[in-house]
Amino acid sequence: MHKYVLTIPCRLKSKRFPEKLLKKFKGLEIFLHTYNRCLKACAKNKIYILTDSEKIYKLCKEKQINCLLTRKNIITGSDRIASIKNILKAKYYINVQGDEPIINPSDIKKMINAINKNKNFVLNGYSKLPCKHGDIKSIPKVVLSKNNTLLYISRSKIPENYSGRKNLKIYKQVCIYVYPRKVLKYFKNKKTYLEKFEDIEILRMIENNIPVKMINLSKDSFSIDLKEDFHKLQKLKNFSNSYN
Repeated sequence: MHKYVLTIPCRLKSKRFPEKLLKKFKGLEIFLHTYNRCLKACAKNKIYILTDSEKIYKLCKEKQINCLLTRKNIITGSDRIASIKNILKAKYYINVQGDEPIINPSDIKKMINAINKNKNFVLNGYSKLPCKHGDIKSIPKVVLSKNNTLLYISRSKIPENYSGRKNLKIYKQVCIYVYPRKVLKYFKNKKTYLEKFEDIEILRMIENNIPVKMINLSKDSFSIDLKEDFHKLQKLKNFSNSYN
């Protein structure tokens, strides 16, 4: 059994932006940029792409990338990880979403290093979000306790500045998760009540009273959730294939 594996769930039929993972940027498919970032954070033999797509599976085999073909009717990336836990056995599963082509390898390393200090926690990343972006529905916003555990996460603007005070701090989710093996039992391909409405899978932990420790990460990463995000990626001037 591995101490940890880094899994990259890759679902091709995204509701908001179908086949986004096969869109090419700088000559590479989106999910392969994500994979290359992960390669800079840990060894190749610990990285596995999980997909329901024959197209992605074939590309991985051509490039000698570890890849597991999963069934198609899986509702989230975390459920996809749970579906292979008896094939790919580990004490901890790191989840980096396939649509994170500019994820910072240093952030992934920080999450790996955080495992030893937080052995009984689910881990998730966060970073500061400019207030002017607080109304963007595609960005999950997080509210934290004093000891950096997750209180709630929403696509709505939270917290709301009802009092009109200055210096309101808003934080966004950075989509790197770490799951201890034992919590995967909650990912049974069925969404919980709040998760259904927000469409954010980490809410399944909150609704089952599983503590989620939030790790402060860099602020520049963003997921390719919508076509607008892909256009934003295309406009990046400081993108590098040799990201450190």
